[in-house]
Amino acid sequence: KANIDNEDTNTSTSTSTSSSDQVVESNTIEESLTEKLIREIDGAYAEESKLPESSTTVGMVELADKYTQKWQQVADEYYNKILEFDGIITPNENYYSSEDLHTFVSNMKTNWEKYNQVQCENYLKTLQTIYGAGTIVGPIMADYEYEMQKEWALQLVGIYQQLYID
Repeated sequence: KANIDNEDTNTSTSTSTSSSDQVVESNTIEESLTEKLIREIDGAYAEESKLPESSTTVGMVELADKYTQKWQQVADEYYNKILEFDGIITPNENYYSSEDLHTFVSNMKTNWEKYNQVQCENYLKTLQTIYGAGTIVGPIMADYEYEMQKEWALQLVGIYQQLYID
């Protein structure tokens, strides 16, 4: 069996010989961790949003909150995995210890939490300016918070992946 990997597209071609000596070829696409998480969480969110109970204002907010929590779990998991990293990082001939990494990532988290809070407050004020006290504000805001949490989780997943790819 021979494997030929193409790094740019994450595809591989496998060729094998069956018992009847016929050549069988199959192409597979390897899904990155980020793509897998997006497919699973966003896919489930999209599917659940089609349900009748998700069509009410309360249902939309509850659904967005449920999936925001899923992204929060991903963020927490990968934040902790990064903090468990114990090694030396040497980009561009600089030396960084795992303790340096832990400090940088902890600072990122603190700054992201502040940024996220301010962004959400400002976005809410903007929505209230546009819609007043309309019921649409809740679902739009819940979806915004979902997207913000997803972005943070994917940043952490990306950092984690780079630690083990480089």
